[in-house]
Amino acid sequence: MRQGGVNGLASGGGWGKGRRVFPPLSFLRRVGSARVRRIVWMAGVGMLMLGGIAACREKAEGQAPLRGCVWRAWKPGVEGSLFLAGTIHILRAEDYPLAPAYEAAYRQADQVVLELPPGTGRSEVLARRMRERAALPHGRHLKDVISEDEWRRVEAWAASQGMPVSAFSGFHPWYVSLVIVAVEYARLGAGPDHGVDHYYELRAYEDGKPASGLETMEFQLDLFAEMTPQQELDMLEQTLSEVERVKEDFAEMLRAWKSGDLDALDELLYREAEQYPELMDTFLKKRNQAWVPKLMKMTEGGKNVLVLVGAGHLGGKAGVLSLLRAQGCEIEHFTESGPVAMGSADVEE
Repeated sequence: MRQGGVNGLASGGGWGKGRRVFPPLSFLRRVGSARVRRIVWMAGVGMLMLGGIAACREKAEGQAPLRGCVWRAWKPGVEGSLFLAGTIHILRAEDYPLAPAYEAAYRQADQVVLELPPGTGRSEVLARRMRERAALPHGRHLKDVISEDEWRRVEAWAASQGMPVSAFSGFHPWYVSLVIVAVEYARLGAGPDHGVDHYYELRAYEDGKPASGLETMEFQLDLFAEMTPQQELDMLEQTLSEVERVKEDFAEMLRAWKSGDLDALDELLYREAEQYPELMDTFLKKRNQAWVPKLMKMTEGGKNVLVLVGAGHLGGKAGVLSLLRAQGCEIEHFTESGPVAMGSADVEE
């Protein structure tokens, strides 16, 4: 396999090479606060970070190989298949190589589908548009739209990072929340240049394999820019309250990811979901529903398609797997050696 090449993804020139402007949209996807973050982050705002899940590098001696998070969906009588691969948009070099199922699915695929079109994460337009959408109206400052206590906590966090708090003063709380968590993940060595979707985006380019996106940059920016003021405040409050748990939360997610356990991933995502039904609808359910008709068309003509989306999109009653099954698709947990039994949350009736 060529997965070791991920270590060099951040340098050089050409398509997909070169440093991303910080903070990149693909990195900010799915990083919010622990509660809101579990919805935004796990939902995998193709952009906002947390994709979802793939798998495995190490295994303890005597332990069964990790399964990975790849599912095959097909409709009886139709030749083509969808390989639905849960991704994490931010990873560390040490999280490679991935589970063999990813490479097996990639080899069988005629085309690759991402949440965003190839190249979006490296676009200067993306960085500019994010700053534009995140900017507060002229004359307004972050201190004006958050509580005095929250402002002091933002100041303290910035000081702890050696950053001037003035860097945040002109931006919406949602953007500040994403920057805080992005910086914290970077401290763990995790970033978008090691993300599963980024890796296969480059592979597809190098191999001349067609690649496309399910959504647009503007659509995903709208998801954040159209949050209500209260949702933004909730997001910042929870980020500041739980920023010290980033390391533990990331480790918990990785454990579920590496074992391909959608039950555990659903628990991470849904345990706070009832408090934020509008966010669930916006960041997860409506997007899943919009994707399914597109995915159903992709296998026409007998094509096999590798679909790389956040694992938070896959499981549960509102997940892509259940929605595809409702359309008459058969579903199996795909591994290099064959299907494996699925947990109760993988595909719900």
